[in-house]
Amino acid sequence: MVAVTMPNTPKLRRVVNKKRRVAVIFFNMTRVLYQDMLVRGHASLACAGRPAQASAMKWTDIDQQVCSVARALSVVGERWTLLIVRDAFKGTRRFDDFQRNLGVTRHRLSERLASLVEHGVLTKTPYSDRPVRYEYRLTRKGLALYPVLMSLSHWGDTWMDDGSGPPLRYWHSRCGKETQPVLSCRECGDPLRPEEVSAKLGTVLTHYVKTLKQSGSPIPADGALPVEAAGFQAVEQATWDHSDTGRKK
Repeated sequence: MVAVTMPNTPKLRRVVNKKRRVAVIFFNMTRVLYQDMLVRGHASLACAGRPAQASAMKWTDIDQQVCSVARALSVVGERWTLLIVRDAFKGTRRFDDFQRNLGVTRHRLSERLASLVEHGVLTKTPYSDRPVRYEYRLTRKGLALYPVLMSLSHWGDTWMDDGSGPPLRYWHSRCGKETQPVLSCRECGDPLRPEEVSAKLGTVLTHYVKTLKQSGSPIPADGALPVEAAGFQAVEQATWDHSDTGRKK
């Protein structure tokens, strides 16, 4: 790294300080104009933070969507991942047992386990010192995927039956009866049906739509909102980060 020293003459120091002041003024003007673009929405790029092309988003970026389904899939949507979680619920904990049960390559299994540990779905605990070996246990976040697996199992029993009946049947130990998962309303207890449930925009999407309306820009269709708002949220976060940095300085 090259060391930079301040000029040692008053004249040169005045020149450098003047250039610094100009640079600071330019930065502040740029930030103000950028924030103004966000509020007034002179272009869709300023409001959405990206071109209105939903197909341009890569799978590795779906966690940036303002959508809980997309964010969840960024963790458990890869091939083999939910099968690893399924086997973890069945008591599988060690690498070799996962590999033997699933038949997945060791490289792929290592990637998936590392990802689940990174996202807090599994925890990695040593069970042997010589050599060092680990087992994988479900965390509270991982255990919270149980309703997902039960619903998928029920869907498979209903729509993927090969004519020989469900591969597994489930019994509820508290009542001793055979059971099936039911999605119900937490308030009234009635089963939830898609024609009886409506969705309302949360905080980020509401702010995004409001910003577009203020600028007179077109509102994306409901299906495009999560992707378009992803760029908007990233731009806003970057703006707030710059503001926080400025305040700290």
